[in-house]
Amino acid sequence: HAALAACAADASLGGRRALQLLRAAPASAADDHCYSAAIRACATSGETGEAVGLLREMAERGMPPSAHAYCAAICAHRKDGRVDEAIALFSELAAGGAAGRGEAGRGEAGRGEAG
Repeated sequence: HAALAACAADASLGGRRALQLLRAAPASAADDHCYSAAIRACATSGETGEAVGLLREMAERGMPPSAHAYCAAICAHRKDGRVDEAIALFSELAAGGAAGRGEAGRGEAGRGEAG
């Protein structure tokens, strides 16, 4: 986690280094915190496509992206001047994240809300 966070904090380390670290980590260690840090690193270094790709990869691996992961990807779009794409990701998050894109829904109970 710490190495990925360092990549996120220092644009000179770049998203590519964060991706290398994420790919080198055991699958069991690649959790939401690792992905979020890698997404932030990509956003910091202007690698918007990589940032959004990691967000999608999380969902594909059965790991619903957290609000932190979405926020990092939204910031990547904002930094890149892609306001419409940032708004679309925010809308997706507000609609329930990856579940809002038509994947197996979490529904109200899946978001921890009392019914």
